[in-house]
Amino acid sequence: MRKCSKSGKTTFPVILLAVLLMPLARGMPQIITRITPEVAAPGDIVIVSGSFLGGASLEFQAIVGGFVGVWTAVVTPLSSSANQLVAVVPQMAGFAPPNATPPGNPVGTVKALSPAAPTGPNTLPFFFLQALPGVTTVGTGTTQSAGIGKPVIAFTISGGPPVPGNASFVLTLENALPFSSAWLVLGFPDAPPHIGVGDGVVMVDVLQPFVVFPSIGAPPLAADMDGDLLLPLPVPAAPPPGSSFVLQWLLSSNPGHQLAVSNGLLLSF
Repeated sequence: MRKCSKSGKTTFPVILLAVLLMPLARGMPQIITRITPEVAAPGDIVIVSGSFLGGASLEFQAIVGGFVGVWTAVVTPLSSSANQLVAVVPQMAGFAPPNATPPGNPVGTVKALSPAAPTGPNTLPFFFLQALPGVTTVGTGTTQSAGIGKPVIAFTISGGPPVPGNASFVLTLENALPFSSAWLVLGFPDAPPHIGVGDGVVMVDVLQPFVVFPSIGAPPLAADMDGDLLLPLPVPAAPPPGSSFVLQWLLSSNPGHQLAVSNGLLLSF
């Protein structure tokens, strides 16, 4: 074994080690890769996944329009680890309507902030449901096993919101147990007391007519290995004026057949 010199000179292995450790001393780049869900209302819980996130805060930013212009809210996560931040979506300033000058834009951003680490690709788009009159989340999903939290209902930003005539609308299921069987339930909003599924609640009034897709007896839809599911669902051009409907996922885990529900998406026309 080579002994260290006592002459006071720095040996080559020590210099090489110092060079290799310099990036760690500066901090590794902070990266966020996903927000679950990427569509949410104030008070909803979102999970931000990535790398080297420990101790970071989250910056929610949107163009709310009108006299305010850009609104920024910095949030301290409820929990923090190297790969995940869990936070509550903040209440933003009021969004100006589409006919305002300038109008508000529901698509903003979420960014990880940390003075202790350099930033990599750390900003992702986020859809603020607060900006969309007549569309919000209701209820809460069922806490599942394996420590992954609750399944959530949302929609893709690229497909656009559930407004009348949107033929590109894509409904999503996120954060379910991998390979769960899934059914979409559509019906009228329920009033308390709600039916419970674990600590989740059914937000569709099952005492009034409701629709289950796929129908009972047909093969169900299935989440993928990440617990995600996409369902194209064109929105009718002329829903009945004054009508309100709730969309909610009903789930059964595979294996185990653990029943669960997502939160609900309330649409009012």
